[in-house]
Amino acid sequence: MAIYLGGCSVATPIQKADESKSAFEGALYKGTSEIVTEGVPESESYRLFHQGATGFVPPSRLLFSAERRAKTFCLDRNKVMQVVKVHRGGSILLPGDFPKVELTFTCIEKPETDSSSHSADDKYTQLRKLKLLLDDGIITQKEFETEKSKILSE
Repeated sequence: MAIYLGGCSVATPIQKADESKSAFEGALYKGTSEIVTEGVPESESYRLFHQGATGFVPPSRLLFSAERRAKTFCLDRNKVMQVVKVHRGGSILLPGDFPKVELTFTCIEKPETDSSSHSADDKYTQLRKLKLLLDDGIITQKEFETEKSKILSE
């Protein structure tokens, strides 16, 4: 008998970084933090937090979900999202300490880019979405390879 354990996540609303506190403040395990973009004032940054509701949610899925929410938030303001900091936590050693990700980001003006740079970003995004479909079992390996070839040949 096979049992499928699916996971979901718990997320906070998007808040201004200087008006909110980190979900990692006061945590037993502080996690690890990675600065991606330096020199961005907190007053221009936003923060959001995602935590797996089970231990079966991969941290990469949480980060992807957080990035997607941040991108949508910025697009609604006719801007693009720029990651400032990624804070990861969760430990398999502590019961109930499920994977978690906190994303600090800013919304910046859309850069003027040439079409080749823009199309490379689009291809990357399409490939990431396609890989998630494969990982979730929505498409087969053959369908993945076919669609991947189409994207890369554009």
